[in-house]
Amino acid sequence: MTPDTLNLNGQTGFRFTRQPNLILLESVSTRVALPVDTIHAVIFAPVRSPAWLWAAAACGLLGLSTLTNLRPSAGNYEIADWYWWFLGAAALCGAYWSNAQVAVTITSGSYRAVLRGPAEQMDQVFAQAQP
Repeated sequence: MTPDTLNLNGQTGFRFTRQPNLILLESVSTRVALPVDTIHAVIFAPVRSPAWLWAAAACGLLGLSTLTNLRPSAGNYEIADWYWWFLGAAALCGAYWSNAQVAVTITSGSYRAVLRGPAEQMDQVFAQAQP
């Protein structure tokens, strides 16, 4: 595992280490130890950020507003023509589909660890996290 590249519950810089009866997740300031015998589930799933879709929706609404008589402007200049806004919305929708990460969720007792990172690393984490 490449050190310090995983995100654990939104915090960055964690390293995954599998020991015989323990999964150790550690960063510079935090250590989390999950006993293997209390693991209930290990889930592997792709994750996408909805912020891309919200930005695409905003671009689409601005594109629709430029089709009206009240065209958005900054001073004497129009902000942009309608097709630029729709092109931006399409590009942001493409970014939503292309910028997917993979998450591995490990539930152990009452603790839930959500690890995020590149797909290759998450494949390794998923394989090593099995009880």
